[in-house]
Amino acid sequence: MPPRSSWLHRDTTVAQALERRAARAQQLAEGSGWTAGPLGSMTRGDTADAAPLVFAAGLYRAQVEVASALAGRTLTGVLDDDLPGFVRTLDAIVQFAGKHGPPGLRADVDAYHRQYQTDAGLHVKREYLIVLGQRR
Repeated sequence: MPPRSSWLHRDTTVAQALERRAARAQQLAEGSGWTAGPLGSMTRGDTADAAPLVFAAGLYRAQVEVASALAGRTLTGVLDDDLPGFVRTLDAIVQFAGKHGPPGLRADVDAYHRQYQTDAGLHVKREYLIVLGQRR
C-alpha cells in the first residue's frame, strides 16, 4: 500500500479526497430535499437548507478538475512556467462560483470580469514584484 499523507486519510490522491467530500455533501443535500446534479446544478425539493451543501459539492468537483490536472506534474515554482498547465481548470472554479454561487459571490465574479473586459474578451493583466539587489 502506498504511503499516505495524514490529511488524505483513506484517499491516495487529492482528487479522490475532494471527490469523496463532494459525494458526501451531495448525499447530505439530497437528504435535505435537494437534488444535486453535475457540478452543482440544483433542483429544489422541500427546503432551501441544502443550498450551501449543493454549492460545496459542485465546488469540490470543480477543484477535482484542478487536482487532476496537477497530478503527476512536477511544478517548477515559477508561476509563468507552471500556470499554463492548469489555468483553464482554475478558470472552471471561477466560472462555477460565478454561475452557482450565492448572490454576493456571483456579483464579485462579475465585477472582477468587468474590470478586465475588452472587445476581444477578458484580458487579465499580470503584475510582478521585482526585487533588485546584489547577488552574493
